[in-house]
Amino acid sequence: MNIPETNHTSGRRGFTLVELIGVLAVISLLAWWASEGLFSRLRETLRQDEAVRLREVAEGFQRAVIRFQGVPGETNWAPLVAEALARPLEGVLTNLSGSPRRLVFDPEFRLGSPFQTPPFSQGPSGSPAPRQARAVLVSSVAADLPNLSALRFEDLWNCPPDRFPARWPSRWSGKPADLLIERISLAGSFHRVVLNNLSSTIEARFAVGTGSAVLLPVNGIHDSHYLEGTELVLLDSTGLPQWSGTVTDSAAWCFESGVWREGMFRGRNAPSDTLAEAFDRFLRLPSPGAVSPADVALAMHEFLGEYGRWAEQGFGRVAGNPVWRRTQEAAERMTDFSQQLLALTP
Repeated sequence: MNIPETNHTSGRRGFTLVELIGVLAVISLLAWWASEGLFSRLRETLRQDEAVRLREVAEGFQRAVIRFQGVPGETNWAPLVAEALARPLEGVLTNLSGSPRRLVFDPEFRLGSPFQTPPFSQGPSGSPAPRQARAVLVSSVAADLPNLSALRFEDLWNCPPDRFPARWPSRWSGKPADLLIERISLAGSFHRVVLNNLSSTIEARFAVGTGSAVLLPVNGIHDSHYLEGTELVLLDSTGLPQWSGTVTDSAAWCFESGVWREGMFRGRNAPSDTLAEAFDRFLRLPSPGAVSPADVALAMHEFLGEYGRWAEQGFGRVAGNPVWRRTQEAAERMTDFSQQLLALTP
């Protein structure tokens, strides 16, 4: 019996070249879509991670300022922050994408005596009230950062997260979301300390940390700002420590009859018992916000001193008169602090 041969390939055909190219094109397109989505997710994860790390570095910077009692410069900040955070230096200087982080100070930042830009190492005299004590940490998860010195600090400080700062190079390959800016304010790291020698016959003494004693002349006032955590030592008339503690807030002390007492006015040299008691009671009131009663009282004290010097000059209003200008600035600070305190007080 003859059985016809069966063609097992009947009804089948291979891919044509056109069909094969079409399939490969679809596969390539799907792979591109998948890779783009994966790349976007990875970039977003990198952004979120860098935002957290940049915030930690900024906190480490503020911690280093207090720990080392000084403000480093733009070129030597990273080793101090790495030590304060107990991290490798490379982990502070660069982010996970390998791009360097940059620290930029407000060009108007001034502190120390005489006024200067950072770096600043605190000495026994402290600093006048720091001005524009601000900085920004800038990082990128895309291309390396451009030359930031060509930008205005205010534009960096006020830049919203969905935009580039003004004057940002248009050829930069990243997106606004790839640029991360962490703001640092050091204003709250400094506290005002006033030491008032009410004695007309005895020099007062004080020391900062383990440094040598500083003499405060008779009827003299030492009015300065010190970093948080500064160790202040008040010495009696024999040169022995009478009180020591760390600076954590604005404070005032007076020296009379060879001893220190808390407050700016005490004893027989107080203008009146009622005024002195009210003044000291006001200083001890709790602070409801960033501005404290001590800030208002010390601003008033500064204004009274400048006003007295202006009066001695005959109230001259000549343009450029530094005494008149300082009196105006002191009056503005006193008004500003008072208004802030009234707004904060329930």
